[in-house]
Amino acid sequence: MISADGGATAGAAEPPSGLEEIWNRTAQLAGGTGTYLGKSADGTRWMLTANHVKDNSGVIATTDGGGIALSYAGTARVLKNPDGSDADLRLVAVSVSGEDAAYLDALGDIGVFSEALPQSAPLYAVGTGCALEIGKSYATGTRRKQAAEFFRDFSTTLENGNAVGAEVFSSQGKSFQAGLYDSGSGVFARDAAGTWRLAGVVLAVGGTSDTGGNTSNEVGFFENASGENPLTCVTYFADISRYAAQIDEALESGAPSAVPEPSALGLLAGAFALACAAARRRRE
Repeated sequence: MISADGGATAGAAEPPSGLEEIWNRTAQLAGGTGTYLGKSADGTRWMLTANHVKDNSGVIATTDGGGIALSYAGTARVLKNPDGSDADLRLVAVSVSGEDAAYLDALGDIGVFSEALPQSAPLYAVGTGCALEIGKSYATGTRRKQAAEFFRDFSTTLENGNAVGAEVFSSQGKSFQAGLYDSGSGVFARDAAGTWRLAGVVLAVGGTSDTGGNTSNEVGFFENASGENPLTCVTYFADISRYAAQIDEALESGAPSAVPEPSALGLLAGAFALACAAARRRRE
């Protein structure tokens, strides 16, 4: 994850001021990132991630310097797109133990936006992927927990049916781009009452053909994008308002029947997984 305005914060326990709650919900998975949502009435604890992130266990590096281990509890639910197809989103039941459970119980549940993603209000992404710099390749990126503020630029639909928002990486203003292993990162916003809500989940980073006709002058780092320097301008994240009812159902009713592990789906385990599909997106 890289922030164009320099707002991203590296390290395991140093989030920007005011972002502690969403920071302490963000888990590093072996192949991506997940967000701890809370506990349903039957005691099931839920994490949300991208479906192409195949790992169901991880760890949360918290602001007090601790590490909360989330273990897969054997139950998962793939969310559905409005057309009935599988979304690139998966709810995962996780278990914790001892003091970790008490920590998460104190943190409580986080609600999700049931209305459309806010466009005029700032959004905040927290990821655990490879932090990249201009001119650097994937291999030089080091995984670390970071946060960034940005604004949604437009909405679209990826080829596989996921309804998403998109943010164009720019050298000017508030902006960020996901990096490898940021897939599944939470995108958060505050509601009218000032309460944190989950607004999106990072799914993919698109190629330079995905900037909607923008030129290099309009997209700050457009000219730097290449196979070796994967700053490719556009981050796509699921619009959670389309899936809010399914998430709320799980949090209210508890564990569904167990489902098998998702297949590889021909996807990479990072934020660049859907770049080719995104290049052929259709604009809403």
